[in-house]
Amino acid sequence: MSVLLRDPLLTALRAIIWFAIGVLCLAASGLIVGSPFVVIFQSDIAAELLKEGKTAPPGFFAALVFLLLGIAAIVIMGIYFFWNLLAITDTVRDGDPFIPENARRLTRMGWFVVAIYVGGFIVAIPGAWVASIAADAGDANFEVGGDGSGIILVLVLFVLARVFRKGTEMREELEGTV
Repeated sequence: MSVLLRDPLLTALRAIIWFAIGVLCLAASGLIVGSPFVVIFQSDIAAELLKEGKTAPPGFFAALVFLLLGIAAIVIMGIYFFWNLLAITDTVRDGDPFIPENARRLTRMGWFVVAIYVGGFIVAIPGAWVASIAADAGDANFEVGGDGSGIILVLVLFVLARVFRKGTEMREELEGTV
């Protein structure tokens, strides 16, 4: 019996993960490829700002490039997060999820979420500044922070990593006694 028929939920999850990885790869590529164009076309961007009665202060274009590359780095961490999740789903599909590598994957995923949050705060500083200059005064809305769900996700991932680590140890002990 195929995996699709045996576990349609796992098949759907894998399809969603692959879709997320594809979208994130596309976004990261666009941000990385697009960032040099800020430098190449900075005079055109400055002219557009001038049309709206704004001027680009010193450091504006450097901050914009930093913003794009910082967001790209965050997106790439998201790709690695989903890549680890995909590897875990592969072990579930294969019928043996309690392996030491899955505990390490869950730990890495927890650290990726921490890095994404820290990176988000770092990128928010130039992001808010660029948004305040480039946007209309009433349209500038650059929010920093979250609802705490990311912290809960980190805690859950670290606890699951320990559960997987302990489950693997218990299974090895059980196999050693038989």
